[in-house]
Amino acid sequence: MEKDLHIVGFRIGNETYGVRIGRRARNVRVPEITSVRSAPDLIEGVINLRGKIIPVMDPASVFGQTENNFGQEESHPRR
Repeated sequence: MEKDLHIVGFRIGNETYGVRIGRRARNVRVPEITSVRSAPDLIEGVINLRGKIIPVMDPASVFGQTENNFGQEESHPRR
């Protein structure tokens, strides 16, 4: 029996990464991100996702990158 592998892909700088996601993961458009004063640099802010406050992390800052692409979509052909 074959199992599907579900991943979410993203880019940091010129590098492309993929992270395995569970069966219940959902793609959502990024709502307005609210800044949080005195949060670590890695925290971009928080969002309200269906009544839950969720921290939004910026993994690019961990790798010394300065740009982010929150809310931007890219399409990649299947390989």
